[in-house]
Amino acid sequence: MTPKKQNSKKRISGLLPAIHLTELLFSFTLVLLFISFTSCKKDGVTEPTYPIIIPFEEYNPNSINRYCYWNPWSGFSWDYEDYYSATLTVINSNEELGNYILCHMENNYPEIDFSKYSLILVNGFYNYCCSITKCLLQQTSVNEYQLDIEMRYYNEFDASTNWVLALIVDKLPKENNIELFLNGEKK
Repeated sequence: MTPKKQNSKKRISGLLPAIHLTELLFSFTLVLLFISFTSCKKDGVTEPTYPIIIPFEEYNPNSINRYCYWNPWSGFSWDYEDYYSATLTVINSNEELGNYILCHMENNYPEIDFSKYSLILVNGFYNYCCSITKCLLQQTSVNEYQLDIEMRYYNEFDASTNWVLALIVDKLPKENNIELFLNGEKK
């Protein structure tokens, strides 16, 4: 070989490790970027794991003001055809709440701070006496909720029963969907 050809061989073989090193660094940088983007938290907050159990406080106007009670003739819709059904309403203002409560003597019902809270109002009708034994509220996705109510039905009493359950929860988003499940046990 001539000296020129040997020089060109050295140059080419000297470039190959530099090219491999550059490709290696580029690949390593891409892997780091991928890892950093996939493990990023949106605004420093991790996505919640669903379902989430939502705490609540039961609301009964009569337990707070003895002259107030649920007004069964106004606001509520009773389905007398389907004994195992219920109606669910989300209330977000004291004006709305006033449609469901009747007060005598003192004409003021116990108000709720609706800037912080929402009231989930569930009412139903059963052709025998019944009682609510258990209640569970869960958030199943961003704006999706599930309310499970377990009831006990007493067949020995031949009396129709209108029932009401009211739950105070942290403020719910305006766009929400609450799915209601009633489970009954006859006694």
